[in-house]
Amino acid sequence: MENGFRALGPPPDVPSAAALAIGLILIWQGRRAFAALFRAPKAVALGILALLAFALSAGYVHYYLRGGPRIIDATSYWLEARALAEGHVTWPIEEPTASVRGRFLLLGGASDAPRLGVIFPPGYPLVLALGFVFGVPLWIGPLLAALLVAATYGLAKAIGGREDIARLAATLSVICATLRYHTADTMSHGWAALLFAGSLTFAFGAIDAESATERRVKAALAGALWGWLFATRPMSAVALLPTILFLSLKVGANARLALAGGALLPVALFILQQHAVTGSYFLPSQSAYYDVADGPPGCFRYGFGAGIGCLHEHGSYVAAILPNGLDALAAATIFLRRLRMHLIDVVNVEPIALLALAAPFLARARRPNPPADRDAVLLTGVDPQRTLALAAAVGAIFLVYLPFYFDASYAGGGARLFADVLPLEHVLIAASVGLLVERLRARFARIDLSLASGVLAACCVAGFGVHAVFEHLMLRDREGGRPFFEPQVLTDAKIERGLLFVGTDHAFNLAYDPDARDAEKSLVVVREYGDDRDRLVWERLGRPTAYRYLYEGRDASGPTLVPWAPGPVPHPYRFEAEAEWPPIRQQGGSFEPVFAHGTCAWGARLLAINSAPDRPFDGAISFPVPAQETFRVALHVAAIGDVTARFVLRAGPGTPPLATWTFASNRKDLNCSTLTEQFVNLADRARLEVTARGGSKLFIDAVALEPAEPIARARSQ
Repeated sequence: MENGFRALGPPPDVPSAAALAIGLILIWQGRRAFAALFRAPKAVALGILALLAFALSAGYVHYYLRGGPRIIDATSYWLEARALAEGHVTWPIEEPTASVRGRFLLLGGASDAPRLGVIFPPGYPLVLALGFVFGVPLWIGPLLAALLVAATYGLAKAIGGREDIARLAATLSVICATLRYHTADTMSHGWAALLFAGSLTFAFGAIDAESATERRVKAALAGALWGWLFATRPMSAVALLPTILFLSLKVGANARLALAGGALLPVALFILQQHAVTGSYFLPSQSAYYDVADGPPGCFRYGFGAGIGCLHEHGSYVAAILPNGLDALAAATIFLRRLRMHLIDVVNVEPIALLALAAPFLARARRPNPPADRDAVLLTGVDPQRTLALAAAVGAIFLVYLPFYFDASYAGGGARLFADVLPLEHVLIAASVGLLVERLRARFARIDLSLASGVLAACCVAGFGVHAVFEHLMLRDREGGRPFFEPQVLTDAKIERGLLFVGTDHAFNLAYDPDARDAEKSLVVVREYGDDRDRLVWERLGRPTAYRYLYEGRDASGPTLVPWAPGPVPHPYRFEAEAEWPPIRQQGGSFEPVFAHGTCAWGARLLAINSAPDRPFDGAISFPVPAQETFRVALHVAAIGDVTARFVLRAGPGTPPLATWTFASNRKDLNCSTLTEQFVNLADRARLEVTARGGSKLFIDAVALEPAEPIARARSQ
């Protein structure tokens, strides 16, 4: 049933039923179980908890993800990591480039030597790349889960030193279902959470160091982890920076230099990767991508104001939440949406998350008078100043993402922009429970931390079984309930080489190998467009055996693998314009692929030009050329209403025009037109530039190329 706490009901599957059963057992025997956990040798206790986290995250891969990355971001990280494992920050591509370009991929390099790269920062893909090097990429997440247990334990120890509170915090890391997702799917947040917690742990360790050498080493490690966080999720590192700088004031000048030095290498690595992808040291790759892949101009930026919100990527969301851009109302709405999701992320049950908020107040109220020395703090297990520092870091991440327009939340993954501070919240909850137990023991002698931990864990585990599980089932069952590409399908069909066409961005990212270029030796993966680009790829590769991987995630039917055949030689060659998205450039508006079923459009899709009435549009796309010869070129366009446009065909940027068309229409319905055919000498590739009056409802349908020699031969007969 639905209520104020989202879904609530009987366990719907085996993992949730097991969770409810374990929760009930913990109500009965939790005190004894946690007493044993608190008494056990540290290595044994942490080993058991880390192994549990590893196993649960590995189980999540199998059961909820169904064996592989699910959302588009995760598949993009997958491709980036595979490329890095092969030594590529960007990699060379060949015509037709649209067969490998697409979502979250940025085109770079020279026009005659194009290169492609994934737009995400390198910090996490470099770690995931190790999985590709050793052939076990899906093990990286569960290994991070085990390390997160140790990091959470270490951070809890750093705020006071009490072993039982630290072990309770580590237990909460295991129980957290959202961390199971973020250490299963190939997303950066599990790694970012580890870096966030680890950097703080070493910063506290530098303060407590007993020698100058130890202080410098731990400060350098704190800086290195912060720098790697910057190379993973820059804004999360910005959120942590004030706390790190404040703590650095307590360690001396030499240790501060060590901290800065530790951060230098990963930050430099990030800057170099951004330059390789964008050609600029100061333009973020994601901004560069959205500049050419979405609109309106400047839609993807950090800050407040009108025009924020990209309509192709997040159109329905922008229309509902940001009709006037990111103003105060929209920012408050987005923050509350994120916070609403985040409350269930922390430990599966929303009210328990509030204990994290209470920790700094409880710690301050517990402070002895006069102020405690370090030994007194160790007795309570909670340092008020350090607890406040953790809470401030949590609050900072809420603030730094406030000027970002998209809430980036979804079932299972939760409010993922806040996921990086989950270990801090687990420490704060454990601290709150420890402090509350101290207060209650004065009145109720039977209450101790073992009992309180058992009750807390029972609520959190059972909370997954009857509440949080429904979020993860939504993730499991979305888009057909399986990854868009499964290597086992090819293994079962005994296909190891040839040409494979795929129909979705997800499948391409999962299947494509930048090093696979020879279809006689390996499997070359490209996008299928259903036009003559497919034939050109096949011919360029030497006409290998080719297959189609068919799965679009629209229903529960599984993927199928069928042979692909090119058909007769086309006359003319047809190249759909929407395949060229993202375009080469755009100004004053944006190109956008749109569906046009039931219209005059070839292939039932068009490349729309979105622009505003107060500025003209100027943009360019490319298209492939079958061979170096003379072609009769036909340009197919569509329009609605009063439209004026100019099209220029060039061999490359800055070269003389090869053909020019003007177009004007004032029909009120969608009208398709073929612009006057012209004979043009072409080689390898061509570039179509378009300028249009702002606000025009203009579409490019396709480019048709017909070799001139057969035309002349037919006329002579």
